[in-house]
Amino acid sequence: MLVLCTSVIALAQPEQGKFRFSLGPEVGYVTGTYAQTWNLGAGASAQAEYFFTDHTSLTVLGGFIGYLGGSVPNNPGYKYQAMNVIPVKAGIRFYVGECFHIGAQLGAGFIDNGAGHATAFAYSPIIGYNFKTSNYKGIDFSIKYDGYSFSQKDIPNGYGGTFGAVGLRVAYIF
Repeated sequence: MLVLCTSVIALAQPEQGKFRFSLGPEVGYVTGTYAQTWNLGAGASAQAEYFFTDHTSLTVLGGFIGYLGGSVPNNPGYKYQAMNVIPVKAGIRFYVGECFHIGAQLGAGFIDNGAGHATAFAYSPIIGYNFKTSNYKGIDFSIKYDGYSFSQKDIPNGYGGTFGAVGLRVAYIF
C-alpha cells in the first residue's frame, strides 16, 4: 500500500492553498488505568484541513465522544457513570502520496464523568488513509490514540492522571 501511494505522487493534484472539511463518526476503546472504569465510546467529529504545501496540512478538530461506564468490582449490578469528552485540537498532517497520512494533534479535552468536570491536555498521534470517491471527495479512515492528562483535584471523586483510548474515525471529506 505504501509503495502504491508513493508512486501516485506524480499523479496527485496540487493541494497547496486548499481547504477540506470532514465529518463523521468515531469509536474508541479505553486502555490503561481506566480500562475497567470506562470501556467503549462512540461519538462524532468535524475537522477542517488547510494545505500549506501539496502534502502537508494543518488540521483543527472538534467533536464529542461518550464512553460507557464499566462494572464496579465487588459491587454487582452497579456501573460507573458514563464519561463524556469534548475534544478541541489542532495539528499537522503529512501525506505520503495522495492517500496515506500520518500526523498529530494537541489541544484540550473537556471531560464530564457525572461526578465532576475537568479540562485536560489532549494529544493524538494519528495514522490514516483517504479513499477517493467521485467528484474529488473522499472517505478519511484514521486510527489514533486519544490521550487526556488532567489533575486529580479537577474531579471530586479522585479520578486523575492520564485517560487514553484507541480510536477509529471514518469521515466523509467535502
